[in-house]
Amino acid sequence: AMMREALGLGRADPVAVANALLAAAETYRIDVFSHPGAYVKADIATLAKGAKELGAMLELNGARVTLSAQEAQSAHRLGAKLCVNSDAHTPARVGDFAAGLALAKLAGVPVEESQP
Repeated sequence: AMMREALGLGRADPVAVANALLAAAETYRIDVFSHPGAYVKADIATLAKGAKELGAMLELNGARVTLSAQEAQSAHRLGAKLCVNSDAHTPARVGDFAAGLALAKLAGVPVEESQP
């Protein structure tokens, strides 16, 4: 938290953050926005609309849920595809999609299979 404040990340405009992420995704051909809004709050509606245009997906993280059910529903309604990732940092967590799948079920949204 102290690092975030020192860098001014808590005061970043969420729409500007989403637009910066989309610009990076377009430049560097990013396929998945992993844990959107986790470190710097991004406007999910803006990110979802742009992700749809770019053919990128928003991640429902299996280790730490970073979207609310309402945000997942909104992203889906705006045409963004959602995927689940285990975000494993240890071998034992590989394939643990429980939290992300639970969010998808709660929100009533489909998840896509990520393609390399």
